Amino acid sequence: MRTLRGVVTSAFAVACVLVATGHAQVRTVPTENDTALATQIEHKLSADREVNAQAIKIDVRDGVATLTGRVTAPDVKRRAEQVTAAVPGITDVRNQITVTGAGLRGEGGAGPIPEAMPGAD
Repeated sequence: MRTLRGVVTSAFAVACVLVATGHAQVRTVPTENDTALATQIEHKLSADREVNAQAIKIDVRDGVATLTGRVTAPDVKRRAEQVTAAVPGITDVRNQITVTGAGLRGEGGAGPIPEAMPGAD
């Protein structure tokens, strides 16, 4: 009986290690390529007039981009995802951006970023 209990305990321990290993396949440190992709995404979001890139955090691991942060409208969230997905080397986008609704002007959201600040002549 003692031997059977030992075998069952060992099998359970091995199963736990295998499950933990399967869940631990996501690297905690991005590679140079991941960092380069995140930089490209940041530049493209910054250049896009519809997206406030400062409100979005970008994390890339193995070509999968995760976007977090807060935006004021659903169309801005979708646009950030589209811009990110268009970057060569990105295989998937996990869009975890939250739409807060703060600062909305009508149903279209805050609108595009102006060329210059009003009154800054």
